[in-house]
Amino acid sequence: MFKKNPNQYFYRHNEPGEEQWLHDWSAQEQELFLEIVRQHGCGDKWGLFATYIPHRFLPSSGLKEWISV
Repeated sequence: MFKKNPNQYFYRHNEPGEEQWLHDWSAQEQELFLEIVRQHGCGDKWGLFATYIPHRFLPSSGLKEWISV
C-alpha cells in the first residue's frame, strides 16, 4: 500500500523504519506544521501532508489540542 496509495498509508503510518513519537508536539514541530500549511494548504491529503513531519502521523498526533480547524 505504501507505493500503491501513499496518502492512505501515511495517514496511519510513518516512513518504514521511522520511530513514531507519541509525546506532545514541540514548539518547533508546531511551527513546522504551520509552515507546511502556509506553503501547501491542508486539503484532504492528510497522509501526504504528514510526510513532511518526521516521526508523526496525524490521527495520533494530538493536533486537536493546539490547532483549531
